[in-house]
Amino acid sequence: MKVIESFLPLSYQNEIEHLINDPGAFQWSFYDKIAIEYGEPITFKNPKIINPIGLSHTFIESGRPVSEHWPRIRPILLFLEYHEDFEIKRMLRVRARRTLRDPSIDSSMFNPPHIDLPNAEAYKSLIYYVSNSDGDSVFFNERYDPSLGQPTLRDEDVTECFRYTPVKGNGVLFDGHQYHSGNSPINYLHRTIINFDFIV
Repeated sequence: MKVIESFLPLSYQNEIEHLINDPGAFQWSFYDKIAIEYGEPITFKNPKIINPIGLSHTFIESGRPVSEHWPRIRPILLFLEYHEDFEIKRMLRVRARRTLRDPSIDSSMFNPPHIDLPNAEAYKSLIYYVSNSDGDSVFFNERYDPSLGQPTLRDEDVTECFRYTPVKGNGVLFDGHQYHSGNSPINYLHRTIINFDFIV
């Protein structure tokens, strides 16, 4: 896992933030639960795990562009390749996610621990922070075991290993099979990220 600071020019950071915050140009899909249920409903014994509402916009699905805005987002990966000195072989999925402030949620809580793509081979994930927020990204020691078949952890005994507070223009690069989650913001109106999944 690696925090990557300010790997985009400030002018481009501002362009991305403006695009995603423009209600006339950028469309969101609403979800009443941010964690997708695979089959039976997900229940959590850990009272710190919540499943709040959220917004999503998909740029790439199953390796194919599905958004008119993808060409404006793609350069993020070009800067990442240059900064990290690797080559992205294949895109899997790219989505923007927005979690909203909820007065019933406090900073000790976190969204369901998950991985993005349980059916994918070994891949990398990048969380890019569109704007500053206090909705931390939380990473756990546990890793996904494909033999279990369930991509969302139900165990109340997840063990946190790293936490990062969103800073505009920064990112966190990590193994796609590492369980992670987000926090809903407390002092900010929303927490907005772009999540990239790819094979290097």
